[in-house]
Amino acid sequence: MGTGLRLLLLLMGAVSMVGPGRPHHLAVLVTGTEEEDGTHSYAMTVKLDEFVVAKYRSDTQEVRLTQQWVKRAVGDDDYMRELTRRFQQYKKGSKVHIRAG
Repeated sequence: MGTGLRLLLLLMGAVSMVGPGRPHHLAVLVTGTEEEDGTHSYAMTVKLDEFVVAKYRSDTQEVRLTQQWVKRAVGDDDYMRELTRRFQQYKKGSKVHIRAG
């Protein structure tokens, strides 16, 4: 099954668990920082409505699910490895842009 289809099915299952009959909101926040030594650190937080469902941090180097019901819906370590690989590729191809405030 393709990664996009699996993600769609996951979100459909998650939406039904959160509650049918109302609009839902999926948010992905990626934050990058440049350290004093010139290296970059990244963090990602994925929220479905008010629930944080996944996180990534540079120090762990993997996407981690944070809700038991999402873990049951995904149920496949290969899928999580693929998501981790994709985010690591994103990290390699991006640079942190710092704006002075």
